[in-house]
Amino acid sequence: MLRQDKYVPDHVLCFAEETAKIWRPDDVYVMDVCETDDDLKIVEFNCFNASGFYNCNVGQIVRKVSCFVESL
Repeated sequence: MLRQDKYVPDHVLCFAEETAKIWRPDDVYVMDVCETDDDLKIVEFNCFNASGFYNCNVGQIVRKVSCFVESL
């Protein structure tokens, strides 16, 4: 069953952060993570400009990414 929530549990955020320490495909990207009965899995990495926003706060994402890019 697919479930899309605005809330992301802490253990999922921790998994994504730890994974990003190991490998990042670019400065800005999207990581799709799923939770199975056994553990967390990476579904895919996507380039930011071709990713869907789904159930996200688009304005907040654009502001944060813009600030990050300006700081490079």
